[in-house]
This record gives sequence, C-alpha cells and structure tokens, in this order.
Amino acid sequence: MPRPPPLFGGGARADWEETEAAYVLRVEIPAGLKKDEIDLKVEEGKVVKISGEKKVEREERHENWQHMEHSSGKFMRTFSLPENCKTDHVTSSFENGVLKVTVPKKDVKNDYSHVKNIQVN
Repeated sequence: MPRPPPLFGGGARADWEETEAAYVLRVEIPAGLKKDEIDLKVEEGKVVKISGEKKVEREERHENWQHMEHSSGKFMRTFSLPENCKTDHVTSSFENGVLKVTVPKKDVKNDYSHVKNIQVN
C-alpha cells in the first residue's frame, strides 16, 4: 500500500517587499494549516517568527482490514527586521494559503532634533 504524502514538504516560501510606508512579507503556509494553527510573533522587537503545527489521523477501513496512521508536521520561518520598524503596529491577514504580514516603518521626516552641531577647533 503506498504511503500518503508528507504533511509538510519543507520550509514555507516567502517574499519580502519594501514600500514607502512599510515592509510587507508574504509567506505561503503549508497546505492544510488553518489560521488558528499559525503562530505569528515579533521577538525582541527585531525578529518576525512564523510557525505552525498540524496533527492528522487517517483511518481506512475495509471488509478484511483496517489501516490507521498518525502524522504530524511543523514549520518555522524567521525574518530579521530593519531598525526603522514600528513593531508595535504589525498587522497580518491570511487568505488562500498566504499569510501577509505588514510591518510599518517609523516616520523618518526631516527631524533634525537628533542632530548635534560640533564646533570645529
């Protein structure tokens, strides 16, 4: 009897895009995972961590035999964030197997309050 395909076939594919206002991360979540099985975190204000786990039980019953299989799979991806991120304003959405994570950029307008003039001697 052939074995069923593995629950997860490796790492989740990802695309990283920078816009004027934000960094946008799109991650293809392994097939079969639902929104409530995905864990999304920002760690230490500088790393986005996406992980998930799924456990499946399969059972086949026939007249003369029965087959049960238990399988599970995990995935995890991490992404380092640039310094200019507002990690307390991260948003996400999940649609058609793709998790979209938007990390807004800090406003960096012509703020010269951090500039210090230095006397030349």
